Amino acid sequence: MRDEALDTDFIIDTDNLHFPATGLKITSVLRTHKLALLDKSLVVKELGEIHSEIMREVDNCLRMALGL
Repeated sequence: MRDEALDTDFIIDTDNLHFPATGLKITSVLRTHKLALLDKSLVVKELGEIHSEIMREVDNCLRMALGL
């Protein structure tokens, strides 16, 4: 993983209380400045869910990345 995160990166750490529900296996980075859209037909399966507390923080990173 990178040494320095950007302001628009959100790190989901294995130490986060809600990490197990994500379905991720290791600490991961959501890079909100690198968005991609996929058609639902391309999604093979869901890993898990993002808790609303984490999603609020991700929303803040998205606002910053989009200049809102």
